[in-house]
Amino acid sequence: MRIFGAAAAVGALALAAALGTTATAQADRGSGGGGDGGGDGQTIRIEDDCDPATFNEAVGAGTCVGDGDTLFGDFIEEVTAEREAGKWRNHPDDTHVDMGETVRLSNTGGEFHTFTRVDAFGGGCAPPLNAILGLAPRSDVFCGVAFATTGVPAGGSATVAPSDLHVGDNLFQCMIHPWMQTTLEVRADHHH
Repeated sequence: MRIFGAAAAVGALALAAALGTTATAQADRGSGGGGDGGGDGQTIRIEDDCDPATFNEAVGAGTCVGDGDTLFGDFIEEVTAEREAGKWRNHPDDTHVDMGETVRLSNTGGEFHTFTRVDAFGGGCAPPLNAILGLAPRSDVFCGVAFATTGVPAGGSATVAPSDLHVGDNLFQCMIHPWMQTTLEVRADHHH
């Protein structure tokens, strides 16, 4: 029995992979960091601990390409009990940059994740996880855009363009795993 509807979850991942993303278009350039004059910026690690055999069996081939230890059944059990899976997280989840600084993303996990800007934290685009968490789903249009433009594949990296940020709190969330949230405070440029 598949927990996720193959058409929804795998289809969205295939769509994102086929279209490429703003994030992945920049994925393999300059992973050494620095160099664009905007200060040090911030790197946010996107983490998970998926066990490839059980995740791929439950969700679909290629869902997990990492070497994690968390079995799919244990993942669902933890999400059901705790409303999150502790090893699925953005680190740091509350941080800041100065306006104009680069925000780098590094997916160190084994699954595709999104780092999607939202007006408020809430449901995501994986109906089974929304159901477990009692969260309202996002619209199909929102989800399609999120997967196509804010996806970060396993082992991939990306950047958030300074022009996509505003002074104050900017909220980001994974549209697959909605508890994976980051509050990024952007501070008006000030000299130290």
